[in-house]
Amino acid sequence: AIRIENAFTIVEVASRLGGRIRKLVLKQTGDDLLYWDEKEFLGGLLDEKSVWTTTPYQTDILSQTHGCCQLRLAARVQDVTVTKTLTFHADRPAIHVAYRFENRGQTDLVRTGPIFIRNFVRPGGQDITPDDLYCFPMSDGIIQENHAELLRRFGPSAMIYDRLSAGWQAFVNRS
Repeated sequence: AIRIENAFTIVEVASRLGGRIRKLVLKQTGDDLLYWDEKEFLGGLLDEKSVWTTTPYQTDILSQTHGCCQLRLAARVQDVTVTKTLTFHADRPAIHVAYRFENRGQTDLVRTGPIFIRNFVRPGGQDITPDDLYCFPMSDGIIQENHAELLRRFGPSAMIYDRLSAGWQAFVNRS
């Protein structure tokens, strides 16, 4: 893993596991804000899902100065290339992410799996509880359910992503 640290955060990037951010620790509290389960290949930030979750990303340091560090992560599956550039600044806790998607052969993304970015944040660094809500925009309204209810309604794979009516999801920590 690649480790980047500034005055606010400690970040680890798992380039061999989908180029995902696997750890985001707030220095002030010591809380890791991300869920990560390496056995299930689940968690972190910037997971493009499908084959991309476990695809190794080539990592290049584009720049590294006293005030800024910039990484480029790139992976290719068939004719599709995903490139993400992460910029970290010494004087702020934010991470700037720029994506580039290339489909040079017009590969049918249904075969490689549709690309959408999912993030596994634990608000306040707290464990996810059965009371927490997952929110998804659907054509007939917004679903607001806990994990058990999602499994009951949509099955164990919770394949609702192809039914989303907008490009967002939310997680509400109710504890």
